[in-house]
This record gives sequence, structure tokens and C-alpha cells, in this order.
Amino acid sequence: MSCWAVAHLGRGIGSALVTHIIATATERGYERLSLETGPGAAFEPAHSLYLKFGFEFCGPFADYSPGEFSRFMTLPLDSGDGRTDRVV
Repeated sequence: MSCWAVAHLGRGIGSALVTHIIATATERGYERLSLETGPGAAFEPAHSLYLKFGFEFCGPFADYSPGEFSRFMTLPLDSGDGRTDRVV
């Protein structure tokens, strides 16, 4: 990790980015956000961040295949009618 990155850890930048992404996706009417990340200790801070925002671990989506180097997470979004059960 670069010196720049270490100097900025814990300042809320990741949370601000995730907040912005969720808000933009909701404004655009997206019904779900899904992401792929890595496994293991190096990715625990990312997993914790996403879990804090309500993401849950899930199976592969789209064209992804299960693999030892991938973890998948998803977050249903409120579509404006109170329903979060629809998948795009």
C-alpha cells in the first residue's frame, strides 16, 4: 500500500464513496447493487465497510463463476415503493 493510502486510512473516504454510489443508484431507480471482491484478511476492511451499509454475502451473479479468489455481495435498494425484492 502506498504512503498516500496509509495516510488516508480511517478518514471516512470509503464510506463517503459507498454512500454516494448507493444514493446515485437509488436516484437512477436501480433495484440492487452487487459487487465482487476478494477473500481473506486483506479484504476484511472492505467486507466490513460493505456489511456496515447492509450488503450481504451472496452467490455469483451475472457472468461470474464461483471461485476461491472471489467473494460476492449484494444490496437490495428501495425502489421508491417500499419494495426491495426485485432484481434488475
